[in-house]
Amino acid sequence: MEEAVAEALSIKAEGNARFASGDFDGAVASYSRALGLLPEDPHDRDAASARATLLSNRAAAKLKLGEDLEGVVRDCTTVLGLEDSNKKARFRRAEALQRLGRNEEAMRDLAVLCRDSPDSREFAEKAKVVRSALAGNGGGLLPLIDKLKGAEAPDEVLGTVARLAGRSTSDAEEFCCNGGLDAMLAALGPESTSRRYVQVCSAISSLSSSGRGASALCAAFMRDRIDGLGIDRLTSEEDLSALLGAHEEICLGLGGGEGEAASSLSDASRFLLSVLERTPRSLKGHCVRRALASRARGIWGHLLATEASTLSVLLALLSDGRASRGPLLRLIKIAKDTLGMERLKAQVLAIMSGGPLLGADFELTLMESALLIEALFILMPEEGNWLLEETPAYSQLVHVAQECRDPALLGILSSVLSHLASNKAGQAKFQDPAIQDLLKRLSSEGGAQARANSLLILAKIAKNEGNHAEDEGIALEALALLRGACHEERTGEGEGNGDNNHSEDEDSFVEMATSLVEVLVFMVDESTVKDHVAGEILEAGVVSRLCRAARSSASLSFGLSRIFAFVLCTRKEMEAVPLLTEDTDGEDQEARKMARQVLKGGREEEEREDTDDPRVCSARKVAFVRAEGVACLPHLLRAGSPTTRQQVAVALFHCASEQALRPRMVQQGALGVISRLLRDEAVGEGGGGDKCKLLASHALARILISINPALLDGVQLAAYVGPLLVLIARDYALQQFEGLLALTNLATAGAEIQDKIVSSGFATIEDLQFSQNEMVVRAATELLCNCVSCEKVLGSIKDTSRQKLWVSLSFADDRALALAAAGALAMASGDPAVSVSLVANGSVEDLLKLARSRSPGMSHRACVALENVTGEGEALRSMGEDGRRSALREVEAILEGAGDGEGRESLEQAAANLRG
Repeated sequence: MEEAVAEALSIKAEGNARFASGDFDGAVASYSRALGLLPEDPHDRDAASARATLLSNRAAAKLKLGEDLEGVVRDCTTVLGLEDSNKKARFRRAEALQRLGRNEEAMRDLAVLCRDSPDSREFAEKAKVVRSALAGNGGGLLPLIDKLKGAEAPDEVLGTVARLAGRSTSDAEEFCCNGGLDAMLAALGPESTSRRYVQVCSAISSLSSSGRGASALCAAFMRDRIDGLGIDRLTSEEDLSALLGAHEEICLGLGGGEGEAASSLSDASRFLLSVLERTPRSLKGHCVRRALASRARGIWGHLLATEASTLSVLLALLSDGRASRGPLLRLIKIAKDTLGMERLKAQVLAIMSGGPLLGADFELTLMESALLIEALFILMPEEGNWLLEETPAYSQLVHVAQECRDPALLGILSSVLSHLASNKAGQAKFQDPAIQDLLKRLSSEGGAQARANSLLILAKIAKNEGNHAEDEGIALEALALLRGACHEERTGEGEGNGDNNHSEDEDSFVEMATSLVEVLVFMVDESTVKDHVAGEILEAGVVSRLCRAARSSASLSFGLSRIFAFVLCTRKEMEAVPLLTEDTDGEDQEARKMARQVLKGGREEEEREDTDDPRVCSARKVAFVRAEGVACLPHLLRAGSPTTRQQVAVALFHCASEQALRPRMVQQGALGVISRLLRDEAVGEGGGGDKCKLLASHALARILISINPALLDGVQLAAYVGPLLVLIARDYALQQFEGLLALTNLATAGAEIQDKIVSSGFATIEDLQFSQNEMVVRAATELLCNCVSCEKVLGSIKDTSRQKLWVSLSFADDRALALAAAGALAMASGDPAVSVSLVANGSVEDLLKLARSRSPGMSHRACVALENVTGEGEALRSMGEDGRRSALREVEAILEGAGDGEGRESLEQAAANLRG
């Protein structure tokens, strides 16, 4: 794949040269040819970048020709789909659209360019030309001010303002400076409809999109005219969203900002706080959620600048009830990054304690208390002691637990208790009768989430105490809940009637599944639990549902990947994984094994016996593949962490140990998952990233041993060579052996792959012929035998000392090794220089000995080598008269005792050559 991109870029350079010389037809042809070489892989960033450049260049050449303007539009549209910020492509599309007479579309592109590059004279001039060509624009925005004040229908005029405002920075600023904003406000009026309100906000958004100057003017206007905007009269989320959309566009236009821009951002922040104060209570939470979804991140440094503003934002979100759980976490994360931990602690403490800014009558509701405490435990796990000992959090938790009767609130409290159980200090609180009582109520009165969290609490406590007596029972209950939830989802029960409800249902499912999967993670190293997992959830519908849910949850992705990794191997196999990913020699590995055993022996917790039956483990792998588990693994990579990626690699590695499953793994996309793991930058460099890539390479080797290379295209095959060469360079015999077998299989695909293998890895492969492991020596020899036509391999056999190795390997006790070495000699002897070196090295006698072999395969190979050597004139002459006579007697003697086997014809030809 990398070679394809490199070749495409080489042809691109050729196209650039043709473009520079004025050969635009030739340039288009070159760029098109280069595009045809690029792989259609959406995850290949290099290929995507090269495609964008080639398409943009081809559009430029087509513009010069002026013949295929629609093609220019298509090429540039594709580029912008890959790189939305590509100004060249956007400008070229605008140029083509203008020539096609599609001035409205051209103006939209030019408006974006003028907004992003306000100092560009080229963009401004082109916008001026296109703007003057637009029919019915009335000469810009200024005439529209009078129309807004006149008797014309304001709705139509506001729509025109919104359509034209973003087309020119100067027009937008003139409109704002000459009373245009006040005219729109007057048109809004006290009795305006929701539609009129949305139109005014849309016009402000469009004005702000034209540049920083107009954005600053709009920010000051909204700050100073907040009363006239009628925020107190807002009753719908649609109107509020329109207003906040305009506010977002202002903030985006202002950017991060320094000086005037920073002052304008501060104005925009004060406006948002004023909106929060004036918005009805029912809309306050929506207001903050909309702000959290904003692309204008620079706003938060100003919005959370004071204790009062932070309290205002937090309380507005808390007032939204249970729906504020997710947004509250995002908000506290932002506050933590913006304010720092100490300042955020002070704000939170003020809310919990009812600080002076909140008033004497302020009191958090039960729901608000639970939400805030939950957010704190999730986002500040390192602050556990502070939360429990130095704040009112624990006393409020106990109070809420005693008063709580709402199932939804019980679910949140169960989450709090789950986080409380994550450390020893928190687990000590479970001796409190109020907490014990709450824990009992979770299973009887709470919903599915509360039951899931109660199981997680029990699992955490059991893990901490080293008590595994109840593991199986807890696991079975968790599996039953998990399976039931997945089947309920599949039958459509519990789904909402609209998009919002469905989204909430999905969030609830993800949360519950995450808790239950975490329960299983605590005990999945037990063989009985692995078998229960295989029996309960390794079916297509359940695995697919869980993995799809994991696309939005890093925690669920990690939990599932860990479960799959453990279920697909025995405990001994899992303990061997670190040895496969450590750069140590064999002796060090054994020492590490012994050290681990010593350390284990010193633990207070007794080691549990590994009762995993390899045959049962094999059945679990079969169940996983039948459940389309491999096909679901890409879902885990979407939101997964580097650790998740490593666990996915472990799962693939163990699953691929079953030869019978490898074809089905390929059908389910295993090679694509492995390729992603190998090239994904998210796995990182060093440490876990290297381990992940190493395990993925080993899984790749196992699969490629069993797959016919003819089923894969050349680009794929070439991409697999590098990882396999890295694998065989490891000082670990299993990886060397299986990597060599995979490369040997790939080498059967043809000379191009053989050359790639040998050009990059010959020294490593050759060194492995001296390995202490006989299987590695055999595999390395068989690989070189398959690549014997490559110049480096031929050179090795020509070399005097290396040739002796090949000859000695032909006499090895390992028959497969001997046949491979003899086969290499037979094929290489067709090269005249090799034939001469065989004679010079005294190897003809060895070939004659091999020809006498009772093994038909060995005898045939030796006879072919003798035919080649004696058929080469220079080699024959170097044998001398006595040598030829002696060799002829030997050959004739062999012929007398030989039958009509495969080697007879070659021997007869050798005899004829020796007779001269």
